[in-house]
Amino acid sequence: SFDENKLASQLWRLLVQSAGLAAVALTIILATARVLLAQEKPDAAVQLLGSAQPGVQADPEYHELWAVALQQNKQADDAIRVYYQLLQRDSQQARWWVGLGYSLELAARIDESRKAYKSSLQIPDLDANLKHFVTQRLKQLAQR
Repeated sequence: SFDENKLASQLWRLLVQSAGLAAVALTIILATARVLLAQEKPDAAVQLLGSAQPGVQADPEYHELWAVALQQNKQADDAIRVYYQLLQRDSQQARWWVGLGYSLELAARIDESRKAYKSSLQIPDLDANLKHFVTQRLKQLAQR
């Protein structure tokens, strides 16, 4: 006979297992992408990260790494798009403002780049190294 409770239980177990596998797969993808970037293979990292793409809300770390890979692969416009998505999620992440500023700079959008860099300086928890980087970039951009 047909047992709805048993079927529901089995479906639930299968759903939980597949969700767990998806989480493991994303972890492996992130780790592999980091290795590829360390090996200066941004094109391979972009391709790998582009294959899964969880939502920005669900996994901002994934998208941040993807933006970095796009940036390193000279795909500034794509990196800009990802950084804007991240900042829509949380505009208080200084790293994302810096990443956006650098991507805009790579795309020769200097005025917008300055604004993004200046936005990063407004965030209280800006890392000292990043703050130094931003002040150096702003000095360089002022000479353009």
